[in-house]
Amino acid sequence: MKIRGRIQKAFKSWKDQKRKGGSHFAHAGTSSLHSYLLAGWAVTSGLVLAVFFAYGVYSIYQSTQELAKSNRILADHYALQMNKDIDSLKSYVDRVYGENVQFQTLKRPFLSEPEWYSTVYYLANNLEGRAGTIDCFGGVFFYDAQKGELRSQYSGYTHEGDDYRLNLCLKAYLNQIRNEVHHEGSFSYEGETYLVYMKGIREKLVGFVINISSYFAREDAVELIFRDGQTVLDVVGGGMTRQEAEALFLSGTEKTTAQGMRYIVAAEPIRFLQMELLVLQEAGGIRALVGSWEFWLLFILIPLIFIGILFKVWQLFNHALVWPVEHLANRLGRMKENGEPDGFMETERTKVRELLEINRRLDEIVEEMQRMQQEKYEKEMEANAAKLQYYQLQVNPHFFINCFNLVDFLLSDKNVDTVRLMTRWLSEHFRYVFRSQESLVTVGEELKEVEAYCHIYMVRGEMPILIKLDVAEELLECRVPILAIQTFVENSVKYARRPGQILSVEVAGKRIEKEDGSYISIRISDNGTGYPPEKLEELNALVTQFRYHSHHVGIDNIKYRIYLIYGERAQLFFYNAPSGGAATEILLPEREALSENG
Repeated sequence: MKIRGRIQKAFKSWKDQKRKGGSHFAHAGTSSLHSYLLAGWAVTSGLVLAVFFAYGVYSIYQSTQELAKSNRILADHYALQMNKDIDSLKSYVDRVYGENVQFQTLKRPFLSEPEWYSTVYYLANNLEGRAGTIDCFGGVFFYDAQKGELRSQYSGYTHEGDDYRLNLCLKAYLNQIRNEVHHEGSFSYEGETYLVYMKGIREKLVGFVINISSYFAREDAVELIFRDGQTVLDVVGGGMTRQEAEALFLSGTEKTTAQGMRYIVAAEPIRFLQMELLVLQEAGGIRALVGSWEFWLLFILIPLIFIGILFKVWQLFNHALVWPVEHLANRLGRMKENGEPDGFMETERTKVRELLEINRRLDEIVEEMQRMQQEKYEKEMEANAAKLQYYQLQVNPHFFINCFNLVDFLLSDKNVDTVRLMTRWLSEHFRYVFRSQESLVTVGEELKEVEAYCHIYMVRGEMPILIKLDVAEELLECRVPILAIQTFVENSVKYARRPGQILSVEVAGKRIEKEDGSYISIRISDNGTGYPPEKLEELNALVTQFRYHSHHVGIDNIKYRIYLIYGERAQLFFYNAPSGGAATEILLPEREALSENG
């Protein structure tokens, strides 16, 4: 009864107020509403223009700061990589100069022709082994200036010109410094710049060369400039010529030009001569913003903003006249249904403010829930990425220890050729297993790793292995998890051996079309004794959480990584073939290989 009385009293008060002052409020409301809307339009328009202007200035500042930060990071990374390679090659040349037996022999003043050629042959073999480890186009050399004989070995990377003419150019350069004991310098060949480091005695020179023009991949958006003091050695990148770089940095306006509207520069020292590596990226500034389509789109949007302002005016009109009555009626209806008062305001103005406050609070709650959900999702993704990287880098230390013991045995037996092959296969295997943060590789790369792994086992002398690869060429560029094939081949090598029988491992691959897309089917089988029957049920079980076991840890590893990457779309089947031997089939959704720029 009290509630009903309060409601009736409120309605009566509202009707009396409207009846007594209706005409007054209509007249005053029309005049004051017009003034209110005009003032609101002026203030809102000014705020919108101010916000857009402030946002434009802030965006330019932020983009410049981000570009400068990325330049510093890129320059530091590039310089660290180059300094590491240069220091490594310098150490190698210093060791050859001071410790290598062949070079010490060649320094003797009187040496017969047969002795000279024999010693140079073994020294060249040593140089060849070192050249194969250089991760860019470069090489190491020995030059006898008295005989005019040059022995050089280069890495397998591409370069302009050919090795023969490059050697002629190198010989011409070395003849100019043949009497120096220690030298660092550079020369040009076919428009590319080479760094030269040399140590010599009695006109017997040993050193290295590195092509800095092709050392880093060319990027259109980035200019890389190698500078020695005030001399520009080379420019690598989008389109700047060496003359433009010299005009830019030798004109005395480097700071103004680089830090102004055109370029942002980051410089890092190179431990060679007085070299610096400069990374430049073009910064458009306000002029680029004015010439961009975003700027003009912003002006197109301004009329739409004013349309939105008019819509806001209409909303304010509803707030002032319509919403108070509708809101009061709705509240009365809810009160009638619930039988409890939920409160109402005494004036229309206070009521509108509270509605806006309620809406704002609800918006904050929704935004907070969305933010928490997004943070949870990002944390889960980071955890999965960490797990992928951890499981990917699992290795078998016993395998590597045994390989190094074998290398030591071969060296003591002076089996140099076998050691060289073993070292090359081991380096390929190491480089593949410790790839930086790559969870997917091409099928072709995985098959090369399988061959290298089997070669290592055959060199160890444990058994001969017959590898049969029957994979469609169209699948070689498709992406699969790293070690997805090698893990099961390794399992066959370890467990499928039979006394008196050559181990045969077959890898077959083809494309399968299903309703939800293309799949890659890869089958790994051997001629061994097959999987133990008691293990098949365990192997065919779905792995959704990694657990360590004393056996088949590699199989559980790859099953879990496949589950993390593909979910339940991927399938693995383990069974024993009718003709004998273990067989494993992997069914993965097809992923094309990415291009170098992708």
